[in-house]
Amino acid sequence: MRASRDLLGRLLLVLLLALLPTILVHIAIAGVNAIDLVSLVSGAMLGFGIMAFGAAGLIGRPARQLLAAAGRWQAGDLSARTGMRRDDSEFGQLGRAFDEMAAALQTREAALRAEQAKSAEILESINDSFYALDANLRFTYVNDHALRLYGLTRERTLGRSLVEVFPATEGSALLDHYRRVLAGRTTREFETISPTLRRWMFVKAFPQPDGGLAVHFRDISARKQAEAALQASEARLQLTMRAARIGIWEWEPLAGTTRLDRRAAEILGGVLPADRWVMTGRPEGEAWRDAVHPEDRQRRDAALAGLAEARAESSEVEYRLRRPDGSWAWVAQHGVVVEREPATAKPCCVAGILRDVSEQRTADAERQQLLHTLDLASFMTRDFDGTIRFWSKGCESLYGWTAEEVLGRNAHELLRTAFPMPRADIEAALRRDGAWSGDLVQWRRDGQEITVAARKALRSDAEGRPVAVVETLADVTALREAQAQLRRLNRELEVRVREAVQAREAAQAQLAQAQKMQALGQLAGGIAHDFNNILQTVAGAAALIERRAEDERIRQFARTTLDAAERGASITGRLLSFSRHSKLRLEPLVVAPVLESLRDVLAHTLGSAIDVRTAVPPSLPRLVADRGQLETALVNLGANARDAMPDGGSLTLAAEAVVVHEAGHHPAGLAPGGYVCISVSDSGSGMDEATLAHATEPFFTTKPRGQGTGLGLATVRGFVEQSGGGLAISSRPGHGTTVRLWLPQAAAERAAEPVAEPAAIDATGRAAPRVLLVDDDELVRETLALHLEDSGCQVRKAASGSEALTLLDEGVAVDVLVTDLSMPGINGIVTIREAHQRRPGLPAVLLTGYAGDRAALEAEDGLFLLLRKPVRGSQLVRQIEAAVGGWRAA
Repeated sequence: MRASRDLLGRLLLVLLLALLPTILVHIAIAGVNAIDLVSLVSGAMLGFGIMAFGAAGLIGRPARQLLAAAGRWQAGDLSARTGMRRDDSEFGQLGRAFDEMAAALQTREAALRAEQAKSAEILESINDSFYALDANLRFTYVNDHALRLYGLTRERTLGRSLVEVFPATEGSALLDHYRRVLAGRTTREFETISPTLRRWMFVKAFPQPDGGLAVHFRDISARKQAEAALQASEARLQLTMRAARIGIWEWEPLAGTTRLDRRAAEILGGVLPADRWVMTGRPEGEAWRDAVHPEDRQRRDAALAGLAEARAESSEVEYRLRRPDGSWAWVAQHGVVVEREPATAKPCCVAGILRDVSEQRTADAERQQLLHTLDLASFMTRDFDGTIRFWSKGCESLYGWTAEEVLGRNAHELLRTAFPMPRADIEAALRRDGAWSGDLVQWRRDGQEITVAARKALRSDAEGRPVAVVETLADVTALREAQAQLRRLNRELEVRVREAVQAREAAQAQLAQAQKMQALGQLAGGIAHDFNNILQTVAGAAALIERRAEDERIRQFARTTLDAAERGASITGRLLSFSRHSKLRLEPLVVAPVLESLRDVLAHTLGSAIDVRTAVPPSLPRLVADRGQLETALVNLGANARDAMPDGGSLTLAAEAVVVHEAGHHPAGLAPGGYVCISVSDSGSGMDEATLAHATEPFFTTKPRGQGTGLGLATVRGFVEQSGGGLAISSRPGHGTTVRLWLPQAAAERAAEPVAEPAAIDATGRAAPRVLLVDDDELVRETLALHLEDSGCQVRKAASGSEALTLLDEGVAVDVLVTDLSMPGINGIVTIREAHQRRPGLPAVLLTGYAGDRAALEAEDGLFLLLRKPVRGSQLVRQIEAAVGGWRAA
């Protein structure tokens, strides 16, 4: 058993001695640090000690010595030795080998520590920051510069992770860079903003043999700010050059090439391309020279030659250049030699700027013209005591002395100036306010006294001492005389104004009276119409009595009644003439031009605060009206709208075609037929219901006393209704007012298609003509019917136009239509028109108490025969005879 243990111990020793050189070679090649090596060897020795435990009899004591030394080495004490005998035995050789290894490691550790200390000293001395991280990104080293930069200490940094020390790096680009270095084992250089300091850093991270990384970084915020400032400065420079219309040009005289930047190419009008070198000796390169004005070309060539031949370091020249559109522009060319050939010192690079100075040239010319013009003005410069220092051409013309004659003389004495106040007060005002203006009385060289409007301005030095007085002078002699004359005239004008005001008030009173008379005339027209109907009944009845009575005295009474009726008709005729119903001149009108012309008139009349608009559809039919009366009515409505919009607003003139199908259902009470509705709408204050109910009544007004007659809307309504139309007003307080005028549409066929003549009636054996008599007044209708029947006519009676049209629709045979003009619902003219639609060529006779121009116009056009009430039965029969032709009354 003992022999076996001895053999095992020897084998273990031999194995350990065999492994020891391999371990040493690994140390030399891999560069394992001393502590790791000691741990390795110590662990191996401990393993061998355990394995050799059973052989304690052979190697027990040497093993204990080795284990004790290994424990000290593992603790970091490389000065420890095995203490084994140094003989040629296996244990002696093993002890000596381990002692030599420990000594070598101790020497290596000392050298490594010295190197680390030197490296640390170098890292601490640099002006950049440096730290080292292990594979888990924990700090293993931080130099002082980095600690000062972040305000940290080594105790708070070493051994802690990057994220623990700098929480802001979590998820940052910096952390991503570090992980890429660890993963790829490659060095990375980059610029980034520190997540902690929020400053720009240049960072270089490189991997370390121990699996960690080293980081070298420096603060480059100042450089970044400088770069940003440089970029901003360059941008401002470019902006300034663009604003100043400055371009850059380069010229290489030895190479014979030229280059322009984009702005320079624009200034030259594109004669050369931008940002490209071109040969100056070729046609493309000579285009610049060819564009220069022939009179300026030699000066430009001389400036370039002076640079190329080293006779000048810089040159400036201005010349005219033809643009592609044929116009001439003034260009300022500045050049400077920026590089010379080393061997010959000849200029090899010339750079310069181009400026378009056309506007500057124009401004200079205008300035010179202005200076010349100012010199023509009358002004002088003098010392505070009055000594003349400058005398303009205008002063020479004004006073008669030349500049050579007055310079150095005292202005007050020369011109014998009479001041409007003490001279000392004027000088005090100049010192206090720096300026004074007023009229002076002075004398010209020829002895003429003149009044001069003077404005004096004081110029002072930096200490406030008066230096000079600049005086502008204007001869106002004629003006002041005219003003004096004007004051005299004004005094006389006051008397004239009072007289004119009195005359105007009288005229206004007359106008008011005339307007009242106009309203009275309208009232008279209505009365005349009703009275004519009464006279028609009386005259008709009297005529029947005269015809039928056998007693001569009764017939005499009837004739007396007829004479009285004729005198009544004469009276109504004068009433109608007074009411001016006969003055309407009806004509077909195209609406759009009428409203458009009125828009222009109202736009100027109502003022700029009111926006006047029109809205007329393109295919609107014509209407029938008196144009002058229509325009007057619309102007009156515009004036009313202006009064309702004192602060301004909008006024709209619109028109549309309207067809009324049933009588009595229209707000204006229109009869069935075609109309054109003209609406006048404003955005003014509007009217309440009480005001709206009386708006069209004569003499009703909401204006202050003396500012309105109350006849405006009443007159408009009378005109529209007299024209065969109607008027309606809609309004609400705060929502404006709309006035609608309905006027009849013009008959499209009237001018082209004359009414056919009625067929002739056979005089022998022919039946009496069949007359359709239409009148809403029963007495008039019955008396006329009796007259016609007595004359042999067959009469059908109708109380309205609608009833008459119904009879025609039922097929009643009619040879002549006799109708009243003014009837409820459908009036006589519309009845005749509708009858002609059903019975073309049907003869018609219109009876009216108005006898207006419109009816006369229709009659002249052949639409009907016209008779004015009161009409005698015999007169009506004669018209029927003329209408049917050939028939004679019984």
